[in-house]
Amino acid sequence: MRKFSIGYNHTKSFIEMIPLLKGYVHEIYFQPPKKVMGSGRVIFEEENYEKTIEELIKTCKKNDVSSNLLLNATCEGDDTGEKKYSGTIMLYLKKLKKIGLCSVSVTNPIHIQRIKKEVPGLIIHSSINCYVKNSEHAKYLKHLGVDVITIDRDINRDIKLIKKIKKDTGAQIKAVLNEGCLKNCPYRHAHFNMISHGKDTDYFDETSCVNIYREFPEKVFQIPFIRPEDLKKYDGVVDYYKLSTRTTRTDKIIFILNAYINERFDGDLLFLLSTKGLFEHFKSIDNKILNKEGFGEMLWSCDNECESCDYCKKLLKKAAVMVKH
Repeated sequence: MRKFSIGYNHTKSFIEMIPLLKGYVHEIYFQPPKKVMGSGRVIFEEENYEKTIEELIKTCKKNDVSSNLLLNATCEGDDTGEKKYSGTIMLYLKKLKKIGLCSVSVTNPIHIQRIKKEVPGLIIHSSINCYVKNSEHAKYLKHLGVDVITIDRDINRDIKLIKKIKKDTGAQIKAVLNEGCLKNCPYRHAHFNMISHGKDTDYFDETSCVNIYREFPEKVFQIPFIRPEDLKKYDGVVDYYKLSTRTTRTDKIIFILNAYINERFDGDLLFLLSTKGLFEHFKSIDNKILNKEGFGEMLWSCDNECESCDYCKKLLKKAAVMVKH
């Protein structure tokens, strides 16, 4: 059975559904309190969130679901690299481990080394924000103490490369399935640095990557999402399948999870993807038409020579409904 990982969306209904996930979901991930570290999403932190984290971990443990704390900020401000600050994180992890915390996803290599030495027993995942795109990078992280390598979503469709990373490191592999951000996005690092400080400004939204789709809408098909129908391609290669759901309502999380469990989805592809920016330019993308037009087969033969190929432009006209500007 595939190991699916879903993100806590800061609602009571999510915690209440955890007992129903047993046997379907391997792991639930969540962010730390802001006073400990920033996050990879701008999310309102509910009152008494520290108590909620403890409840979340205990509920996961009771239902044989793994719990994963995200230490995935790409910027820690003036505290970056400070031994005292890193020490406070270690103390917090030791506290949560006593409650039942199973694993942690980490961006900063300094923390990776200390966790391995000072909080033994915690499984360490490299964060998606480590941007692992090659075997050498992955081997460094493995040497530092990482047990699970989260590959950069930009290489999701390069099965040969993912296999090499797995073979060269001996580590388990985690892939993010449904993040809807632009491939090779020039704004990605700046955006995540900003989000790490709990900021997501209108000015950034107005001037960022979503506007690239205005001129090149066909690039929506180059987003390195992995559709439910394509999961079988990763059997024996990927060990953990992460769904981006921290800003998704609970009933929708269940719907998306079921689509991936059943390996089939005949609806609007945008419904599966975690992004708000795409709706600036797209009303819908019919996944059933993508299947009819051989999109799945094209992914594994694509040589990325877009200047000499019009497949995605033709597909856009057949499968997508655009927003009129």
